[in-house]
Amino acid sequence: MYLRARELLTPDQRKDFLLIPSTLSNWELAYYYTLTQDDIEVIRRRRRDHNRLGFAIQICLFRYPGWSLSDIKNVPDKVINYVANQLQVDASEF
Repeated sequence: MYLRARELLTPDQRKDFLLIPSTLSNWELAYYYTLTQDDIEVIRRRRRDHNRLGFAIQICLFRYPGWSLSDIKNVPDKVINYVANQLQVDASEF
């Protein structure tokens, strides 16, 4: 019989690790969440605005903090608005 492996993070630490800070500076926002022209070309192939925005958010979250959208519970409005502006879509589509 195998013993359970020791947990490295407590549940609270794990929750904090998956959290995107809502206090990102403008520099951090631009550094982590600016889409390249290649990104935008791929994103524009999606059919509707809500698909484009969701796909773009997913790409951005893979880059920082490195998790998928299903792992992140809340994406700050500041991030959604920043990405939506780059795609010229309404942020409420997310």
